[in-house]
Amino acid sequence: MAAGLYILGFREAAHRLMKPFTWGEHFIELNKELLDLYAACNTPEEVIKAQNEYLERIDKEREEHSRDIDLPPSSSEEEEDEEEAE
Repeated sequence: MAAGLYILGFREAAHRLMKPFTWGEHFIELNKELLDLYAACNTPEEVIKAQNEYLERIDKEREEHSRDIDLPPSSSEEEEDEEEAE
């Protein structure tokens, strides 16, 4: 409900609605980028376009950052290595 109020321009009402919850202010803070993105849309088509562009961007960012992380091999990779050695 708070997200809907925020998107429709009733930001103060959204903040008041979330105030009783200890995490309420953090909800708006953490989702501010998307809430502002949706609030800027005027049609359902614009919302879908904005959503798809956002999802594409975060997928791209995740791919870029996942390359920077050096993770240990998974158990399935270790099993494949063992099978190849045999």
